[in-house]
Amino acid sequence: MFNIEIRDAIKKARVYNYEVAAALGMHEASFSRLIARKELSAEQKANVMAAIQKLKEGDK
Repeated sequence: MFNIEIRDAIKKARVYNYEVAAALGMHEASFSRLIARKELSAEQKANVMAAIQKLKEGDK
């Protein structure tokens, strides 16, 4: 399984894949395929983690 740290961050932040996808400007299916098929680059991971953090902070 690829991108375990992203999947864990999504679970810990209690957000959904579709919310992260929307924050990144992509469709939920595209985001799911992106994290399922190959390990993301460091830059891509940083963008996804920033989106997760932004969503997490927005809930407070």
